[in-house]
Amino acid sequence: MPRAQAVSIAPKSEIQRLRALPVSELRALAAAQIVRARAAWEKAADVPWYASASQRWVNAKRWEPDAKQIQMAEESLALGDQEAKEDDKKTRFVSAWTTSRLAIQHIAEEAKFGPTDTWYLLALPGEGARDAAIELGRDVLKPAADTAAEAGRALGDALSSAFKGVVALAALYFGAEALRRTR
Repeated sequence: MPRAQAVSIAPKSEIQRLRALPVSELRALAAAQIVRARAAWEKAADVPWYASASQRWVNAKRWEPDAKQIQMAEESLALGDQEAKEDDKKTRFVSAWTTSRLAIQHIAEEAKFGPTDTWYLLALPGEGARDAAIELGRDVLKPAADTAAEAGRALGDALSSAFKGVVALAALYFGAEALRRTR
């Protein structure tokens, strides 16, 4: 992975924030991120039972780099458990967290999970997830909600008109039927 990409994806301030955490909490964060990465990979790499062998092979090749990246994160976590010094443990755990986070981000982009999918938001760290959620609400969900509200109003108006029409037709029918019977 190019260094510039790693810097842009995991800002230095985020790494410093992670390194300031206690070792046990940092390990838990890294392990949780690996679990999320594995789950995202399983969701993306899922092939229907009826797929042909060639489709399965192509899909396995497509997601192989992400599986290797998740495996590297798991190995980094295991190596961190074996380290004696706290600084070395933190370095390994931050590496595991970052590697699995990069895997989630790549999987979410490649599988086109989209900004409304939880995998996209889970790939972002603490405040980044909050900021992304706020931006998502402002840029994506609010216009969609406004559009849905307008469509709902239009549908309500159409149903109201249709209901009024049905009531009017029913009144005419039953009125005509009543007149016919009275003759």
